[in-house]
Amino acid sequence: MRRLVSRSRRGAPVVFVRSLALLFAIVGAFVAGPASAGNGASPESAAVAPARATQVVELDAEDPPIFGVAPVSSDAARATFVYLHGVCGLTMNGCGHFASAPGWLVCPQANSTCANGGASWAGSVEEKIASVDRALDAAHARWPESARAPVVLVGFSQGAYVAMDIARARPGRYAGLLLLGADTGSAVDRIRAARVARVGLVCGAYDMMFPKMRDTPQVLALFGVSARFASLGHVGHTYVGGGNDAVLTSMLAWLVEPEA
Repeated sequence: MRRLVSRSRRGAPVVFVRSLALLFAIVGAFVAGPASAGNGASPESAAVAPARATQVVELDAEDPPIFGVAPVSSDAARATFVYLHGVCGLTMNGCGHFASAPGWLVCPQANSTCANGGASWAGSVEEKIASVDRALDAAHARWPESARAPVVLVGFSQGAYVAMDIARARPGRYAGLLLLGADTGSAVDRIRAARVARVGLVCGAYDMMFPKMRDTPQVLALFGVSARFASLGHVGHTYVGGGNDAVLTSMLAWLVEPEA
């Protein structure tokens, strides 16, 4: 009995931190309303998003919808990137910010509708995998050449946890992970089990997950996992830093660049 109590106490802080992070995101989403729910964009990014959004096209209008962005040249495309948004968010709010990905970008909406008009990821891991597979099918139908490309999962906030769960459930299936604003310090085992070639970690300096994400690459290196961290600067729980997407562009390129 003492051993069971001890294990429960050791696991409690991890569950508490993850639950608290999601709670902050939910509160922020409902305060912001559906137009910006869970998009994580800082105020400075307001002028950037509309310009990027013009590149986004609808791949599947069925509910939940799927959007995407084609690369400038398919010859230079190195992967298909699947963006998984945050809690009670709208995938259109974030999709355009990852349009610099060196390949095809696919942005599925989460599978459970929130009261504020946004959506969250719910159900079993198999259901979430089905959402990603449906998004990839839509991309392959629009851009057949993308079917031969490796796949990288990109997750922000709740989407980052979903990305890790999906990758762990399909070890070796995905080429890389880009995780933003999540407790990766408590997820080292899940990341290792995913057997991805590279892991990118990005976080704002005012995000409560910053210390955990900053230190994760050193821990992963002990197990031979290639990982890199980048700060978004003086911003909070977001995927945009300083009004531009330069950090994202650099990290997305690193995830799929050829080995030296």
